[in-house]
Amino acid sequence: MNTKTTEVWSEIDPEIVSDGLGQIKRVINVDAVKASIDNILRTRPGERCFVGSTKIALLNGRDVEIQDLVDKGTFWVYSLNLSTGRIEPGLARAMCTGYSTKLVRILLDTGEEILCTPEHLFMLRNGHFCTAQKLVTGTSLMPLYQRMDSDGYFSLYQPFQNTWERAHRLVMRWKFFRDPSKFCVHHKDFDKKNNVPENLLRIQLDAHIRYHSLRTRIHNQKLWYSSEFQWYRDLMQSGVIQRRTGQDPEFRKAVSRGLQNHLKDPENAARWSKRTSDCILRTMAREDVKEILRQLGRKLGKRFWSSPEFEEARKKNLQNKTIGYQQALLTEKYQMTLKQNGEAVGSCSVRKKLEKHFPIVLDRFGVLNEETWETYRKSLGKSACGYPIWKNVPVDMLPILNHKILEISELQMSVPVYDLYVEKNHNFALSSGVFVHNCMLPQFGSPLHSFLFETMMNEELNHVVDQLKAAVELWDDRVEITEMSIYKEPDKSRISIDALFRIKGNDQIFQYTTSVVGEMAA
Repeated sequence: MNTKTTEVWSEIDPEIVSDGLGQIKRVINVDAVKASIDNILRTRPGERCFVGSTKIALLNGRDVEIQDLVDKGTFWVYSLNLSTGRIEPGLARAMCTGYSTKLVRILLDTGEEILCTPEHLFMLRNGHFCTAQKLVTGTSLMPLYQRMDSDGYFSLYQPFQNTWERAHRLVMRWKFFRDPSKFCVHHKDFDKKNNVPENLLRIQLDAHIRYHSLRTRIHNQKLWYSSEFQWYRDLMQSGVIQRRTGQDPEFRKAVSRGLQNHLKDPENAARWSKRTSDCILRTMAREDVKEILRQLGRKLGKRFWSSPEFEEARKKNLQNKTIGYQQALLTEKYQMTLKQNGEAVGSCSVRKKLEKHFPIVLDRFGVLNEETWETYRKSLGKSACGYPIWKNVPVDMLPILNHKILEISELQMSVPVYDLYVEKNHNFALSSGVFVHNCMLPQFGSPLHSFLFETMMNEELNHVVDQLKAAVELWDDRVEITEMSIYKEPDKSRISIDALFRIKGNDQIFQYTTSVVGEMAA
């Protein structure tokens, strides 16, 4: 990694430092350092790889095969920070590590297929990791869910918070360490799908509105003076329509009658109604418009409820509100709406009901979907009217299912394999919708596993100790191994390791112990 990138990361988080090989590491605590040592010792170099056709989910909105990313330098992927439990950007680079003759084929319940080497680590739903060869049918993997909302923005599901978050706001929260709802986020290239940090700009609300207004005005001017609109420009500049509309009452009536006749056709009326509704919905869904309306509402509300001149209006407002609500409760239409939405009068809210009964459906049927929910509602009898039908369940409460494994098999074939190195969090999301541990560099790890089935004398054991100490200090420059000893049990194919280490800059000595058991090939 180049020095420039390292400096950028250091500016973002002062706790992040770079070692001599350009690897980014976070200074956290002793447990994190022990986990790092364990990861280095147990990792076999160059064995965490995917086939070239494996697609990676990128922050720019594209899904690209890993073999096409090798010569692209650094790029941004989705990564899960297990410390905060949030999805955030991860800076990555890809590389080809050679050929592999043994692969594992994993089939997900979504129909996606993944081909990787047996040692590759997959993130389970609880945040732990498991090698591909030890996964079993029915295992739930950490999911990546993406969807596009009505405004054309990507939203991501945060698996630990159980919430949906727009991708560009997710990136800005990570970039500035603050709530992105306090400011506007602007896409420099006007592509709502491209959410790489370099493409997002923090901007004030009024400046954002002025910018887009100016851009729209310039665009409209280009259209107005284009050759395509020459005929319309000549017609409007001639003043014929304006004169006839302003001076001829019969012409105005004719235009009005023509519009009324046009809207008598149900198809035309539905089309115009939908176009108008969509325009209003798009406008009201914009964050800048919402903020303007909130500010205006606060200003008018404060004036209405505090100014003496509105005292009579306030009393009348409260009276009308109470009377109107009581009358509405008695209407058949309102009662039907309440029943359909699961908001029966006098009962608990629909959200509390769903939170209570969704687990019951899952326990009874094993899956929660429209079919099982409607079956459960029917079993409730008359009280079913107090529960919403599936299409009326709030979007944020719809069940988020884990990606589960349907089938696992081994393949014998010689194919080129590729690695992806991700800074900081050391994991990334595949386009198939699961999170995996980054593949590390081809040389990352230690030669520990290669000694499991060898008979070694004391001299050879000392040589192994030197190699293991060198591997740990090479890949984690925070650590200084002061003493290490290993004990070999040939019959059990086990190596026990006992090490004393200290973190650089700290004189305190810590102990690390582990044992590695080998598996004899069939």
